[in-house]
Amino acid sequence: MAQGQSPQRKSPAHSQPQSPAPEAVGPSANNLQDRPEQLFHQATDLFAANKFSEAVPVLQEAEKLVPREPVIHHYLGYALWKDNRYKEAGQEFEEARRLDPKNAYTLYFQGRVFDDQAETAAAIHAYESEFSLGTPVYDTYQRLGGAYLRRGDTKRALDMIQKALQLTPWESSLHYQLARIYQKTGRLQEAKEEFDATDRLKQSDQASIQKLLDMSMAIQRGKADQVFAIRDELFAQTPRDPEIMDSLGLVLAKNGFYSEAADPLEVAAQMMPESFEANYNLGLTLMKLGRPEDAEAALKKAAELRPTDFGPNSALAVLYVTQRRRREAIERLKAANLARPRDAGILALLGDQYLQADDADAAIPFLVEAVRIKPDNPDPYHVLIQAYETDKDFASALSVAQNGAEHFPSDGRFQFEIGNQLSNLGRYQDGLPYADKSVQLNPSLVEGHDLIGDIELRRGDYDQALASFQKAKAIDPADLEALRGIGQTLVRMKRYDEAVAALNDAIPLHPNEPEFYYDLSQAYVRLGDRDKAAEASAKFRELHAIEVARQNAEDQRRALEQKGASTKP
Repeated sequence: MAQGQSPQRKSPAHSQPQSPAPEAVGPSANNLQDRPEQLFHQATDLFAANKFSEAVPVLQEAEKLVPREPVIHHYLGYALWKDNRYKEAGQEFEEARRLDPKNAYTLYFQGRVFDDQAETAAAIHAYESEFSLGTPVYDTYQRLGGAYLRRGDTKRALDMIQKALQLTPWESSLHYQLARIYQKTGRLQEAKEEFDATDRLKQSDQASIQKLLDMSMAIQRGKADQVFAIRDELFAQTPRDPEIMDSLGLVLAKNGFYSEAADPLEVAAQMMPESFEANYNLGLTLMKLGRPEDAEAALKKAAELRPTDFGPNSALAVLYVTQRRRREAIERLKAANLARPRDAGILALLGDQYLQADDADAAIPFLVEAVRIKPDNPDPYHVLIQAYETDKDFASALSVAQNGAEHFPSDGRFQFEIGNQLSNLGRYQDGLPYADKSVQLNPSLVEGHDLIGDIELRRGDYDQALASFQKAKAIDPADLEALRGIGQTLVRMKRYDEAVAALNDAIPLHPNEPEFYYDLSQAYVRLGDRDKAAEASAKFRELHAIEVARQNAEDQRRALEQKGASTKP
């Protein structure tokens, strides 16, 4: 068995992850005293010569001199591990972890030691602890995926191996592991694709694979010129290897080099038209480059190859949402939801799209589930409140607003929503304290000032109402509620000249708002200008009739859609 491999991994004909190079086994020692430092450097020189057995007594001597130095315990653990002394290695790594709990390298090698002793649960715990510290080191995704698979957790294994492939898509052993996972889960066509990719990569030019690794290292070191040079060299090679092109594009795209990634990904998709990964990776990259039509074509091809896959369906949904193609977005979101039923983001977006399509009844169940799954995200609460309000279910909207205020006590919008729903229920006075609190928490909340003004207007406090609407207008000069409120309040205050001026200033901002013309006609009547009053009144009736006709047409459309949905098998 090769040094560093798990005794359970004996699959022939595919490469296994290699042990880390001696020069990159962990943290450096910067604060050692003279003698311990000399011993430490002596040991690392022995590491470079692969003389790990000889390094053990050197590090043990250093450990006696500085027993609380975590770096010495770490390197001693590494030397013992490489010498197949697993129990002692584990003890040293445990001591290093105790002294330096945030050393990701120590946790990684703890996991490797447990792996080599077939202690899968302990290995998983070590790798997961490493993840909690941030970016994992070396091949942790792959090793954790293998550990999950040995435990029978194919879902988590799949997730880890897919993440590993994002980092090193040229690694044939990852494709092999992915194929095995697909086999175990009955996804036989996808398993075949990954076995084919494994074979193709094993036949790929090893020099090109080394260049991909060099480019990945150059990206990590921020050497853009070197990245571009390797990219151009690989892209210009003939004949082109489709797996190399796909790996090249994926690594570039993963690190934000979208323009440089597009051409190799397009070549890969052309050479492997039946490759899900090639089409999917190309589609995502083209989305980033602002090429929606080309992105849609590639993503649709990926979705045709794997109709139930979450990735292309969710990506197409996002594309359609940005283009306001709501019905198409809904269909893709439904497919994504079937693939990943407990994804709160998809549920929330699905609810939002149904609401945007004026189907609040369909939106509400998805939004309720999104809030239940991820109660720490305020956005689905707000959309759910809007859906209940659209459905005229103000009591449920109030309940959601109160729940949101409990979870997010410093968010002024939830205080506004409580006050707004109380007002919708006719409890205007009860709503005022919440409206006041909303602008205390968020002074720039236009809706809060509008709500205060509306409540004050209803109870006849015209001076206060006018001041509140003017505060809202100062924040947003085009705010419809504020402009409407100012006009209505001035009419109630019998300041008709000011009302006329305010309404005429507002009309260009919202030329199709009927209420402006209604209030304007009232002001002109009081000023005795019957001709202008009649003109404003006629415009009000015209716009009101258009609005009624639009609403009737919308109601008919929704009724037809609901009838069609109810007749589907």
